[in-house]
Amino acid sequence: MSDNVFLRLFAYELAKERKRLKLSQKRVIAETGIQIGRIESYKNSITLRTYFALCNYLKIPLDLIPGRIEEERNNLEQ
Repeated sequence: MSDNVFLRLFAYELAKERKRLKLSQKRVIAETGIQIGRIESYKNSITLRTYFALCNYLKIPLDLIPGRIEEERNNLEQ
């Protein structure tokens, strides 16, 4: 899987989780200072520090999004 594909899948899964929690991008920015829109539109790569902060804020396990990406990759390979 290329870096670009991984970043797109990551951005999609992050946005899906934020929307599931009914959080707007503006609210995430206001409460964390993280420009989540730039990450979700894959204009910016995400650092581990930012990922940890978002997982903490969204109250999701660190392996949730990578696990979903791995499942998607496995589905594509079948």
